[in-house]
Amino acid sequence: MGSTKLIAATLLPAFLALHLHAPAAMATAAGSSNSNLFRDYIGALYNGVRFADVPVDPRARTLWAAHGAAIDYVNFQFYAYGASTTAAKYVSLFDEQIANYPGANILASFTTAATNTSVPVDTALSACRTLQGQGKLYGIFVWAADHSRNQGFKYETQSQALLTDATTY
Repeated sequence: MGSTKLIAATLLPAFLALHLHAPAAMATAAGSSNSNLFRDYIGALYNGVRFADVPVDPRARTLWAAHGAAIDYVNFQFYAYGASTTAAKYVSLFDEQIANYPGANILASFTTAATNTSVPVDTALSACRTLQGQGKLYGIFVWAADHSRNQGFKYETQSQALLTDATTY
């Protein structure tokens, strides 16, 4: 069994148990029709691939068109973009994902890890305020709790305050 199919076979039961429909659909597609799909869109997470230069494959759009109604939120990993990303660029990248996944509730995201290679938290929160003002802030994915605990979960608290003021969900 190739490494891509092994990863898909290993993770698929966990995705299904957690009712994570989009990854499960992609993993299923990878096992049955095209092993590159899983590697390119799920496996990239494990290789630290930045998403700025990776176009959305038409097969992923086909999967979204077929299964999007079963997916509540899309966690696009905006924290994977570089530290030089501005709030305006973040919003632009967010809008690109709205276009790639029509009808999706895209989650804004950031990491609380001490890093010089990811979008800074303050930049992400500024972008979230802009998205909120545009009625596009459906939720915020904060990565990761082990880092946040040492910071007193201050960014989660700020995110919750921002979301409770949001007019759309």
